Amino acid sequence: MNTDMELRHVEDTQLAVCVRNGYKHYGTKNNKVPVLASVEMNVLKGTIYGLLGASGCGKTTLLSCMIGLKKLSSGDIWILGGSPSQRCASRIGYMPQQISLCLEFTIRESMKFFGWIGGLSTDQIEERLDFIAKLLMLPCVDSKIGQLSGGQQRRVSFATALLHEPELMILDEPTVGLDPILRMTIWEYLVNITKSKSITIILTTHYIDEARQADKIGLMRDGTIICEDSPNKLLAKFNATSLDEAFYKMIVSNSKSTPGKWLRFPQLQNSAEEKRSFIRSNNLKALLWKNVKWMCRNYQIFITVCLLPVLTVFIFGTAFGHNPQQLQIGLVNHETANVNCGVLTCNSTYLSCHFLQYLDENTMTLINFDSEEEARLGVKHGKVYASIIFNNNYTECLKLRFQGVLRIPNYKIEASTMQVIYDTSIKDIAYFIKAYFYKRFQKFMGDYLESCGVSKDVVASPVHFFPPVYGVLDPIYTDFTSSGVLLTMAFFLSATLTAGVTMIERNEGILERSLVMGVNMFEILTAQIMTQFSPMVVQCVGPLLVLFLFFDITLKGSAVLVTFFTLMTGLCGMCAESTCAMTTYFSYPSPALQDELKKIANAIATPGKGILAADESTGTIGKRLSNIGLENNEDNRRKYRQLLFTTDKSVGQYISGVILYHETLYQKSDDGTPFVQLLKERGIIPGIKVDVGVVPLFGSEDECTTQGLDDLGKRCAQYKKDGCEFAKWRCVLKISTNTPSYQAIMENANVLARYASICQANGLVPIVEPEVLIDGDHSIDRCQKVTETVLAAVYKALNDHHVYLEGTLLKPNMVTEGQSHSPKSTCLKIAEATVTALSRTVPAAVPGVMFLSGGQSEEEATVNLNAINQFGGKKPWVLSFSYGRALQASVLRAWDGKDANVTAGQMEFMKRAKANGEATLGKYSEGTVQGEAGKEGLFVKDHKY
Repeated sequence: MNTDMELRHVEDTQLAVCVRNGYKHYGTKNNKVPVLASVEMNVLKGTIYGLLGASGCGKTTLLSCMIGLKKLSSGDIWILGGSPSQRCASRIGYMPQQISLCLEFTIRESMKFFGWIGGLSTDQIEERLDFIAKLLMLPCVDSKIGQLSGGQQRRVSFATALLHEPELMILDEPTVGLDPILRMTIWEYLVNITKSKSITIILTTHYIDEARQADKIGLMRDGTIICEDSPNKLLAKFNATSLDEAFYKMIVSNSKSTPGKWLRFPQLQNSAEEKRSFIRSNNLKALLWKNVKWMCRNYQIFITVCLLPVLTVFIFGTAFGHNPQQLQIGLVNHETANVNCGVLTCNSTYLSCHFLQYLDENTMTLINFDSEEEARLGVKHGKVYASIIFNNNYTECLKLRFQGVLRIPNYKIEASTMQVIYDTSIKDIAYFIKAYFYKRFQKFMGDYLESCGVSKDVVASPVHFFPPVYGVLDPIYTDFTSSGVLLTMAFFLSATLTAGVTMIERNEGILERSLVMGVNMFEILTAQIMTQFSPMVVQCVGPLLVLFLFFDITLKGSAVLVTFFTLMTGLCGMCAESTCAMTTYFSYPSPALQDELKKIANAIATPGKGILAADESTGTIGKRLSNIGLENNEDNRRKYRQLLFTTDKSVGQYISGVILYHETLYQKSDDGTPFVQLLKERGIIPGIKVDVGVVPLFGSEDECTTQGLDDLGKRCAQYKKDGCEFAKWRCVLKISTNTPSYQAIMENANVLARYASICQANGLVPIVEPEVLIDGDHSIDRCQKVTETVLAAVYKALNDHHVYLEGTLLKPNMVTEGQSHSPKSTCLKIAEATVTALSRTVPAAVPGVMFLSGGQSEEEATVNLNAINQFGGKKPWVLSFSYGRALQASVLRAWDGKDANVTAGQMEFMKRAKANGEATLGKYSEGTVQGEAGKEGLFVKDHKY
């Protein structure tokens, strides 16, 4: 704040509020949308100041700047002797347009909460509530606010502002929706307290005549206070009988009254009084009481939130990570059917029977089969997970393997082998069965050898694993994942609860009203932590108890530390989401700007019409002129553009817009008529190319991005003044083995979104052109997939930048195979692939899709566009064209640079425009436009853009 600003002293008169040269805008440096402009305002202490103006003129924004919710972009505000950030909040009463009260509280509870914040005791609150309830004719003070009518709720909101009798009351439309008698009563009370208690009141209202009771009136229009005077002086000045008449005469005469004298207001007597502790006890008390009360009123939510992690962990511990149980295993034992084998000794004759006793019954359930074929079919049909087969001489041959390993024949080895047929379609179970059989067989053979007096180490693996430093030898997967599940739930459930509560308060307006009354963000966060700590403890400790007590999860270390770190994780989630929930504001374009952009976009995307892309750069158009033997100079370029723009006015039936190059925008015809005027006379909307070409994308494989954002806002504002209504920006992506890369897609998508946002801020409809080139030998399926990926990224970026889609147009490529690919697709296949790609990615809010020709011949581009419009299915957009070469190739050849051929060139242009106009309606017949020029391909390999 500029504290050195001179203020002229006028006797002992003092200002409660003073605004000097107040300016407020939204948007960035190059895209400013002004809301307040040069506001001058003087509010004397102990007076009523009526701020009048139409909706959207800036009244609420100005009030928000006074109370510190928003800041001026430039200028100064003094309020009660200091800046908005320095004012003592308890000295201000604020009533916003919204109700801004907790709808689940009663009137008494709401008054108690805001009264404590205002520094009142409970007894004082009750005393004031009795008086205000009678004054405003409030219903029973124990009624819930959410059950009251809209008018009653506004009266409660008004009562909150009156409760602590502040020095300054800022009331945003306090009498809206009230009956005349109550409105009169309120005005009488307001007039009385200004005179008896020197209270200052600033209020907004739509009822102009009721503002006659104000001491001073400020009329606001288009962000500026155009008049500031007493009602009687205004009536006398304009010789009017009512304020409506006076304001009407003032607006018609477009006069702006001279601001009154700059008055001095008192500085605070003791600046120490404004100093306050970081946390005020009465604020914290009110916030804690409010949070606890809200929790009690919504106990179902908190019970659910507390029980949810316990239930989740119980399901997790039951179903996740354990070894499988009761696996059905088939058995074919040709050696013996006996299941009671006795004690294992060295002389046991049925070792297969003894091995089966080593299989845990809880882990595997054996099902007997009569033959190997039945066992195999059991696995194949899913009856069992695996089948075990023992030969009839299994024990005999197994013993021979131990007696003479080097001399036993192969058939004996096969007979001593336990055969396993198993299903690996469920990988985890298959691996478990395999490992389980290995371990149990090793255990069985070790015990058998010991019964024969041989060390079991003979059959042990020559690789020995020592006990693990951390964990157990056979870990359960539940142990490994339980910590991640616990910490994830602790963080996100705490975050969800805190963010949900904060968002509810923000949506209801309680947060905003509390901040105005002097509550700071640290107090809010502290109160949230204190009230939600108990639910968070249940959320964190409950799952820990379930895992340790019910599922015996391994714990090596301190249980106290585990609990502490889990609680700290929950606390991090609580604090992080509290901050995020309070800082997610953004603004949309104004309704007037949205309406303007939408009208322009719909006019361009008119069925039966399309765009002429006459935006070739100087170098590009030079190549076209050289093909017909013309020098690339400014006059030749102007003559060619003149040929196009002076075509018969009926061309406007088929061309809705023209994209111009910077040079062309300011050129004129031979008779001095600006090209922009020629276009408008034909009902054609002028547009402008605003990108300045591509540059290599660092770190990519010969990919690029488009430049020109640095001064785009300034250029767009100038182009708008010079008659342009839309703009175009082109990004290029190439298809190869490794491209387009993720880097290139994201970079170009964000560049297009930034461009579109800047254009809309300056009133230009952005045409978004993410072109996927046809260079290469890729298939049409590959092109479709790439196009879908690119468009999806583009519209994600547009949404992230809050671009108003109804005020945009898309200029994509048609989905075709690469130029070198063979065979070529039919027009029906191209239509199907193109419409499918669009339907998967482009929102229905976009008015039109204006295809580029992308190197197709004139006739090919027209035929494919016609097929796209004839293709069935939902097509919520106008599917049209934005052609350059595909509208001009025949024109250039017919003109040939000769004045005598101008008419011939214009006839060719008219024929091509009409043909493409019919194609946008799906009514073009192939071959209607004759001529070899229209069939020549326009593709240029490795064209440098």
